[in-house]
Amino acid sequence: MNMFRNGDTITLKGKFDKSESLLHGVVKFIVYARCKELGHEAELEFNTEGPIGIIDCIDFSTRLAYEVQKITNKKMIIAKTKQYLRYAEIDDVIFINLKNFDLDMSIYEIYEEIKKIVV
Repeated sequence: MNMFRNGDTITLKGKFDKSESLLHGVVKFIVYARCKELGHEAELEFNTEGPIGIIDCIDFSTRLAYEVQKITNKKMIIAKTKQYLRYAEIDDVIFINLKNFDLDMSIYEIYEEIKKIVV
């Protein structure tokens, strides 16, 4: 697994909300790292500076937003999608359901699952 090209380093200071679970933080970081590994321009915890709020990870190269959550119902997905699509830089939202991951998984196992989603 080579999540960082050419020895790239990523500063995470201030990038994780204290109310988020460790699993949430790990998964969204791996989503971001995968975007960077693919050579994409991406940002973790992107603040839209407006009513849309903070997006877990935005990939400017593909114009996709990634939202990591425990998905409980379709209503939530529809509401978040409508909210995020108001931001002009996004064409679609990819939801990553935390119910498909757990802390018993290794980082490599999580990374392998994320590789199937972030392409």
